[in-house]
Amino acid sequence: MEISLFMKKSGFFFNSFFQNPLFLYVLKCLVGVSLGYALYIFFPEHQFIWTMISTLIVLTPENNDVHHLALDRIKANIIGSSIGLLIFFLHSPDLMSLFLGITGIIILCSVLKHIHAARTALVAFLIVILHENRTNSWRGATERMGCVITGCVIAIIVTFIFSRLFSKKQPQGIGEESPDILGME
Repeated sequence: MEISLFMKKSGFFFNSFFQNPLFLYVLKCLVGVSLGYALYIFFPEHQFIWTMISTLIVLTPENNDVHHLALDRIKANIIGSSIGLLIFFLHSPDLMSLFLGITGIIILCSVLKHIHAARTALVAFLIVILHENRTNSWRGATERMGCVITGCVIAIIVTFIFSRLFSKKQPQGIGEESPDILGME
């Protein structure tokens, strides 16, 4: 009898732990960064650090409409990195080109009704347009854009897998609700 009660309680703990939004968000970030880090290690001649950063920007702790949020952040990354690449080709990066890009991104995000994702677009823009002296070329800017988009792809794959694996809500207990650890409600 005692063993049966222990099994029920430990199963409840196990199920609750893997349904905890904080735990799932940490796990998503660790998996996403691990994939980006593998690219970073296996291809050291490329700038895959930006892949890891992009992955973390796109991953979201929210459980509601997670695919929509991830896709919005991916669109924002594409907007920001595309404008960064365009401005890089038009003018060498300086304060004026930063102002032009930032203004253009905010206006474009507003027109496309993605103003909520403008911060993500601005970060992607800075990743692409700013450079170290060793990669001050169109190839470096293009590579950074590719790395940002690779991070987006990793994040959407991780999001999709996690939503498939952990989407079923486990019963909490009679009359109990799960705590809102992330402050999302």
